[in-house]
Amino acid sequence: MSTPTDSEVKLISDEPQISDELIIKQQQCIDNEISQNIPLVGKKLYVTEALLSEYSQDEVYQKKVIQLSESYSHLRRMRPDGNCFFRALSYSTLEQLIGKPEEAKTFRSKVENSKEKLTQAGFTQFTIDDFYDQLIEMVDKVIGGLDAEGLEQEFEISQLAEYLVVYLRILTSAELKNSAEFYQNFVDGITLEEVRDNFSYLINSFAIIFLTSNML
Repeated sequence: MSTPTDSEVKLISDEPQISDELIIKQQQCIDNEISQNIPLVGKKLYVTEALLSEYSQDEVYQKKVIQLSESYSHLRRMRPDGNCFFRALSYSTLEQLIGKPEEAKTFRSKVENSKEKLTQAGFTQFTIDDFYDQLIEMVDKVIGGLDAEGLEQEFEISQLAEYLVVYLRILTSAELKNSAEFYQNFVDGITLEEVRDNFSYLINSFAIIFLTSNML
């Protein structure tokens, strides 16, 4: 058997790196295409209008869409970039508070109290202030009379939308740390530290439990 030359050895050793670079470039192309063609927050659509045609070949799903429309008349599509859950939650919460200044003030108080949970979890004020301040500013705009069209325009600013996403992510992570004994019962074969570090789909489930019961 012949001994591989230096150039052949180099090619073999470079293959994983080349493969990784191609994967990264491909992912960047996909992300760029998504950001160019799909808004962060879509326009409000009737549930039936948005979903019946999508499942036109599936009678079972069509029946479920009709059932869904009996409870929820509209939906908005979010950009599928990994932040869609938290963006949808933040947008929907603010949208429901439009025209309800007293409820918005109550929500503002909950946001103020949430900052203490972050410090209990070990987050420094310097780390969270920008994200916290952005959420407070948005709630104040709603209290001040921001309408639905204005909210849509606010969420067209990617930095604003992502600041709200980051705050909700940090808040969920802090809750997992502060109440680790409770949430550990919901996972098997993985630690909560791994869930927080990887921010897997599991954390969306935990976020629903915590945010809806403590913030909304």
